[in-house]
Amino acid sequence: MAGERRVRAAAIAGLLQVRAIVKDLSDDEVLEIQLSENLNRENPHPLREAFAILRMQQNGKPFEDICKRLAKSKSFVYQRLKLSQLDAGFQGVFLANKIGTALALKLAELSPLSQQKIYEGHFEAWNDDDFEVPDYLGSVIQNLRFDLHEANFSIRSKSLIPEAGACTHCSYNSAAVASLFPELAKKAVCSNAACFEQKALAHYHNLFTKALEKEKPEALIINNGMDELLPKLLDNCETAQSLPVYNYYDVSVLNDPEQPTPEDYEVEIGEEGDPQFDKAGFEQAVAEYNDELKEIEKAKQSGELKKALHLKYKEVKTVWFVERTQSTGVQPKQKVTAKAVQEAIKAGVATTELLQAEITRIEEREKRAKELDREKVQEAVHELFIHQMLGEQQRSLLTDGDKVAAKLLYHSMDYQAREIFDKTVLKDVNLFRSSPPEVFTRFHNMTTEEQLFLIRTALAHRSKSKRPDHINGFCLYWIANITKMDILPIEQEQHSC
Repeated sequence: MAGERRVRAAAIAGLLQVRAIVKDLSDDEVLEIQLSENLNRENPHPLREAFAILRMQQNGKPFEDICKRLAKSKSFVYQRLKLSQLDAGFQGVFLANKIGTALALKLAELSPLSQQKIYEGHFEAWNDDDFEVPDYLGSVIQNLRFDLHEANFSIRSKSLIPEAGACTHCSYNSAAVASLFPELAKKAVCSNAACFEQKALAHYHNLFTKALEKEKPEALIINNGMDELLPKLLDNCETAQSLPVYNYYDVSVLNDPEQPTPEDYEVEIGEEGDPQFDKAGFEQAVAEYNDELKEIEKAKQSGELKKALHLKYKEVKTVWFVERTQSTGVQPKQKVTAKAVQEAIKAGVATTELLQAEITRIEEREKRAKELDREKVQEAVHELFIHQMLGEQQRSLLTDGDKVAAKLLYHSMDYQAREIFDKTVLKDVNLFRSSPPEVFTRFHNMTTEEQLFLIRTALAHRSKSKRPDHINGFCLYWIANITKMDILPIEQEQHSC
């Protein structure tokens, strides 16, 4: 029945009769009338509106028709439809009013996998009476959104991941709804982290395999941060698996000599004289350049220079390099593969040197496994540190680790860390717009707790604070241990794996 508010008003007014219209309506028409009534009630919950509008769409109503029937703007209807994509766990949180509509929309824009990851990591205890939405949640959400303008792949490609299609019309691309939200017209942000990372890997894998086939390198060179990507590239790629891998800082990469140009040898004669070409100087430079090219080619032919693929973030580049030897002149040991050793054993041609090299390889692999364990423990401690860095036990304990980390401080913070600190401590004060005396006074008058929050926020938001082999990570781990954060279970769980 529609008109419930009018019936109640009539009862309050003491009326015995009210005018009514009786109609035969289809289920769809009843749904529309009920939804229209509910939308005009006082404070209907947005999620209930969302599923009612979704049902209209599922029953075949075009988007434009829904907007007209409900007398609502396109952006309103779109946002409600987006809310219907909220993860089941977050639906309960939203209905319980533990999060607002704005935050619910940000979460609903993420892929189901990303939503599930956030829920499991930060919301499983939302039913507890003392539960509060983490202040850093905005940073967590932001880290699951990617600027498509910075992608290493073409967002127009339909063949990169055929089942995903092009990014240009994807519902997880913010620019795809620019007609409804003009402020997004110049932005293209992907909120499907898994799809973005899958496309980035697929594109890079294509570059890698094409370069392997064309260049036939003798080695691979990686930068720091490429350790996680490399195993994915080598998977099912037997040609690449047999190549030795070097860190960029363990080799010397050849830079091509700069070719001289005539413009570089034009000199002025006198204050108003016309430029004169230094022919002799130019010819000498060209001769030296050609001699250098010959020396380089000779080194390539002799094997002194080796060809490698340099794996960088957005490109695969062919380079020539020499190995950096130790002061004793000892060359790096020859790298072997398990497959080569097994074949040699089966053929009865395995040498003592080959077997010793395989033992060394296994020992190095075990050493790397231990390093990976340390890295995983560090990442878990890092997350614990962010959650508990101002807990009761840590609130006033300024440790030596904090004093070392203080070198980072406010002006070295990234945007996300500075935003968290500004909202928590500075409130409405903008230090970047304040005069030096005002900045000095504000920092001078900081409480110990505010100093701790500044130092630990700066430290925790440094990317290398997740690495156990970096001073940032060492400081973070040291502070967590000294302030008695519960890191022992983390270490025990990792060591038991």
